[in-house]
Amino acid sequence: MDVKSRRKISRKNGRKSRGPKTRLGLSRSSQNARRHGLAVALSHDPSFGPAIDQLANAIAGENIDPVRHNIARQFAEAQLDLVRIRSTRTDILADDSLRKINVTRKELKAISRSYRAKIRATNDFVEATFLMDECEHAILTVKSEPLSHEKGIGLIINKLNGLERYERRALSRRNKTLHSLSEYDEHKALGLPWP
Repeated sequence: MDVKSRRKISRKNGRKSRGPKTRLGLSRSSQNARRHGLAVALSHDPSFGPAIDQLANAIAGENIDPVRHNIARQFAEAQLDLVRIRSTRTDILADDSLRKINVTRKELKAISRSYRAKIRATNDFVEATFLMDECEHAILTVKSEPLSHEKGIGLIINKLNGLERYERRALSRRNKTLHSLSEYDEHKALGLPWP
């Protein structure tokens, strides 16, 4: 195959893969980031401000070192973002469109709401993680009749795949800030300046 025909084929294939072109497709894809609201940073959501401050203060301790407090605040944001993402995952698992449920949607939402309130009330992220797992288990064990295996699994996978990127990013941020916090404490213990 010569260079001209390869270029022609490449251009043709390139035109196919540039996203939606119709007005409906463009408007639908422009709303992708708003689907679950996870693209918005927690620092921009005023409802999470007190929780971030409370967790940051608990991590930073009574020492009023502004640098350590700033790192602790970044850690708190990443941890609470992780809680928010896992809460969204729980909501997806509770979605009655994934199965024929013998209980009402109202009862499922009540389970999810009660666990979400417990998670927000705690400032211990280990306890919050256990509560999230407990909530997922409670929702998954509700008396239900699954859809056909392929359809149910396909729906769940599609919805959960969208969350995976956010969860990996939040975990990475949390681990980096935890590492920074330990490095900062080591520098302070040795009397070295912090970069």
